[in-house]
Amino acid sequence: MTVFEVALLSITRRGGRFVLAVFGLALGVMAAVALFSLSRLMVVELGNRLDEFGANILVLPQTGSLDLSYGGINIPGVTYEVKDFEASILDQIRHIPDAASIRAMAPKILGSVALGEDQPGDNRARRQLALAGVDFAKEARLKAWWRVRGRLPEKPDEVLLGQRIAGELSLEPGRSLNLAGRQVQVVGILEETGSADDGLIFIDLAEGQRILGRPGRISLVEVSAYCNTCPIEKMVEEIKATVPGARVTALKQAVLARMEAAERFERFSWLLSGLMLLVGSLVVINTMLTSVRERTREIGLMRAVGFRGRQVATVILLEALAIGLAGGAVGYFLGLGAAYAFRPLLGVGAGGLPFEWRLVPGSLLLAAGLAVLGAFYPARRAAQLDPAVSLRGGE
Repeated sequence: MTVFEVALLSITRRGGRFVLAVFGLALGVMAAVALFSLSRLMVVELGNRLDEFGANILVLPQTGSLDLSYGGINIPGVTYEVKDFEASILDQIRHIPDAASIRAMAPKILGSVALGEDQPGDNRARRQLALAGVDFAKEARLKAWWRVRGRLPEKPDEVLLGQRIAGELSLEPGRSLNLAGRQVQVVGILEETGSADDGLIFIDLAEGQRILGRPGRISLVEVSAYCNTCPIEKMVEEIKATVPGARVTALKQAVLARMEAAERFERFSWLLSGLMLLVGSLVVINTMLTSVRERTREIGLMRAVGFRGRQVATVILLEALAIGLAGGAVGYFLGLGAAYAFRPLLGVGAGGLPFEWRLVPGSLLLAAGLAVLGAFYPARRAAQLDPAVSLRGGE
């Protein structure tokens, strides 16, 4: 008989212990696969959620500013030489090397506009209003959290009001507003966001440029990059190189928070998986040691009929390899099932689990490697048994 036939015969004769060892190792692999899949799913899910939360790169024109401090009191900076961008900046940004990572770009024209004399409300307090000319289709994609009472503007003479400015002017959807002598229709009120949007009047980009007397100009560009794939710092440098004179800022707080949370969960996942794999390896070691003790006479007989110590060790290692491969396969499928079952508890993965093909060979190789490593001492011990002593039932 060959060493392969002897190993196979031993496995079939000791099916109970084989199954126990496979199950112990499979639990460790299951934990590793499940936790790795869930951590990857959390990263993807958080990235997708953050992709909906607006710009993570701001492209602004270079301006001069002066910050003063007098008598311990900080005086707000005085800005001068404010410049606009040409509309061609959008094409420049679209052609950066990592343009595929851009999810959306939202150009804006910002300025102040006079409130018409015949407009009801507190005119004296609000003679000048903050106006933002935007591309509403791109703005809506960039700011998916916006909630509008009414609807978004579709025509040049329609506007969207922030919650605060709408309250100060006592306006509702359907009312008209006089901006610099031009009558516009209020078609929507933006629900409170807690940001500067609450005090703005939003109008079509081209119309805003016309009202502000700055045709074809852009005050700033908000860029939303895909959080799961984007090299934000690299994109910032690319935009700086492509748009000379631009001040490019990465809003990294949300991305860093996501990465920190994901990395903590991933570290915990690997720690727990490592502990369970260690337990599985100990089960394999115990199973192999017990098998060697129970098979002392059998090993002695093998040595007596011509099997060398190296061949006896190979039989033990082949049994461990079979346990490892079976444990890896079973653990992989159990891990996928556990990840699928525990998704609702984490509130992620409504669209299904992302397939990680590396987990298939990884699970098999990891389990097989641990099993063979765990069986090395029992195999060495079996190879060193004295044939005469073994045949008498001793060690």
